[in-house]
Amino acid sequence: MRRMVTLQTAPDKLQAYFWQTFERMNLLEQMPTLEARHQAMSQVATISRQYGSTTLSYVGKANMGAAEQYVRELRTESCTPYLISLQVAAIGGKFCLSFMQQFATDVYLNAFLEELQRQGITYEISERHPMEIAPIADYRKNSN
Repeated sequence: MRRMVTLQTAPDKLQAYFWQTFERMNLLEQMPTLEARHQAMSQVATISRQYGSTTLSYVGKANMGAAEQYVRELRTESCTPYLISLQVAAIGGKFCLSFMQQFATDVYLNAFLEELQRQGITYEISERHPMEIAPIADYRKNSN
């Protein structure tokens, strides 16, 4: 997190970091199958799990102008190597959270919801479903 804050205050460093990330993603997308991409990233996932088990990502406030009054929720989901990932987005005067986990038990979700209640934060669970990530690179190839 500190690294990202530092990068954001130095545009030249941020631009270099962006292009590094862009090149890495291009290399992944050039791999012929989704399985090959997963295999290429498996070492990153293993290393990430050694140093952390959760991640929290604040996507930011959506700015949809006049259309914002019609948006009830904004969810973001992403595949991460962490056992628990929490994505937070803001729209229409409220926060929308996506709590993603890589195991079936509700122990951690229930503990999280209990803590929200203890803090006096009301919430609504709008949907629960298994997370699916679309193979975007394959979609791009087929749509051109």
